[in-house]
Amino acid sequence: TTPGVYIQGLTVYSGQGDVLYQKTLATDPAHIALETALQGQYPTVIYSGTRILTDYKSLQTDILTHYHEPQPEAVGPLRQIIDHVPVHKLTFIDEPKRITALRTNLQDQIGDVVTLVQALDTMLEVLPPGASKGNGLSHLLELMDMPPEHVIAFGDGENDIGMLQLAGIGVAMGNSKPEVQKSADYVTASNDHDGIAEALERFVLAS
Repeated sequence: TTPGVYIQGLTVYSGQGDVLYQKTLATDPAHIALETALQGQYPTVIYSGTRILTDYKSLQTDILTHYHEPQPEAVGPLRQIIDHVPVHKLTFIDEPKRITALRTNLQDQIGDVVTLVQALDTMLEVLPPGASKGNGLSHLLELMDMPPEHVIAFGDGENDIGMLQLAGIGVAMGNSKPEVQKSADYVTASNDHDGIAEALERFVLAS
């Protein structure tokens, strides 16, 4: 195995599977975000280490497995769980219009003490302040004593921007939004058209 950055940069693992760095949400903003989402009846999951916890499974929560995430566990009311597990992030899943409204609401309530990010229009994530894949990658590189110039990173979402900017070569996928492409050094083909292979051939195999 190799070292890795997971959960939007909130956990960094060694090649042996040891946690080298992690950051969790503070209790008060986590409670506010959860209560706001529950009142609005937003499907909600808690990311806690390698587990994804939800009150009940639904089509919305099960869609996470399409992105190679662990199978969500139905654990009952999240209000009763949130104080008893480490909370790395909260994720809310719904139609884009409702997610936009929730983001505005949470930005007004807790935007100064959390990071709000959307990898997709249908998902809103609440992270600890300053959390990002770029920050997680920075911690990993420091532990490995490796300069960012030796890294190539790929991304297609808002949550990838910091990582793309940090890496020596930041590659945005062709299906990503304009703000993601602007943050990258190179824009490759889309996820569905072998964009990663194209960039690796250009920057790694051809060098």
